[in-house]
Formats: sequence, C-alpha cells, structure tokens
Amino acid sequence: MTLGAVKGFGHQQGLTEIYRGAEYAVDFLRKIKLKLLSQMSDLNVLSK
Repeated sequence: MTLGAVKGFGHQQGLTEIYRGAEYAVDFLRKIKLKLLSQMSDLNVLSK
C-alpha cells in the first residue's frame, strides 16, 4: 500500500475563499492518492 499527498483541481475546479475580508482563489486542492497492490483472488473482498 502506498499513500501520497497530491494537489490538483479535480471536479471542484478550484474555489474562492474569504480570509480576513480579502478573497483568495484556491487553485490547487489537497488530495490523497492511495495505491493498493493485491492478488486477483482478493478483488471481491477489497471492492466492498
């Protein structure tokens, strides 16, 4: 199992936040990327 921190737009397409009265455009959002390696026999258990 590998877990990594990534940044990207995704479906949100960025957003605008207000901090102390000023607007800021947040282009990249924090996301988590999970990679999992298993055998084909475990596929039914992992997909639940």
